[in-house]
Amino acid sequence: MNNKGQTLAIFVIILPIILLVLLLIIDFGLLSIEKRKISSDIKTSIKYGLNNNSNSNDIQELLYKNIDQNKIKKLDINITDNSVSIDIIVKYDSIFKIINNEIKLSYIGIKENNKIEIKKR
Repeated sequence: MNNKGQTLAIFVIILPIILLVLLLIIDFGLLSIEKRKISSDIKTSIKYGLNNNSNSNDIQELLYKNIDQNKIKKLDINITDNSVSIDIIVKYDSIFKIINNEIKLSYIGIKENNKIEIKKR
């Protein structure tokens, strides 16, 4: 019995599904990398703000140097005597529009006894 035709038909049916799953895995991976990069940039900016007693404009410039300014939808920086908090929403261009195209992050850094603690809110 010759099964070459059946095998080819199954391969043609399954190939798009495999490619779709592969592209979704790549898309989630890229989203994770972008989220981690933005998170790292926020933590660096908070440390800079707490160590140098910076104002919100200095922290905002530092973030704009590391994150594409056109992708930032919302940026809130709150500074008190011993804390800096940053809330940010960044547009993410995904391969598919299935994934939420916004990255929302919120961090707060507190300086006590010359020790900096950064927490995700």
